Amino acid sequence: MIRNKPLRIKANATASVLLGFWLVAAGAYAMAEERAACACKRTPRVWKDFKQARAVFVGVVESESDDHIRLRVGEAWKGVSMGNRYVKLVRRSSKDCGFVFEPRVHYMVYAYALQGAEPKTLWASICSRTRPSADANRDREIIGQPKWIRW
Repeated sequence: MIRNKPLRIKANATASVLLGFWLVAAGAYAMAEERAACACKRTPRVWKDFKQARAVFVGVVESESDDHIRLRVGEAWKGVSMGNRYVKLVRRSSKDCGFVFEPRVHYMVYAYALQGAEPKTLWASICSRTRPSADANRDREIIGQPKWIRW
């Protein structure tokens, strides 16, 4: 009987180590898969992103729904006419590289056409230069004055 006790402890210890290893491996796999869903190479250069974007403007979140974000536009460099007071962006999850907007924050937005959708359907990516307007001074220096300002 004394010999069986060390064997049980050894078996329980082995099972615990294997279970722990499996949990760590499963967690690492899940984190790697989440990161792989949206992997940005690096923040694009100002001119490159400006040229590729369908619209570049400064806006603040006016309203939100499950699938869209409506931004009130105050300054525009391209893609937003003076008559347009709002721009509607398709909401995409950060897992799909979608930019997450916070209420009451002014953003400099580089918006892109959504592939496979209507030409006017736009979205903003976390892989673009979209950022709070307060952090976009370098962008402003490079791309210059907006075509129009209306706050």
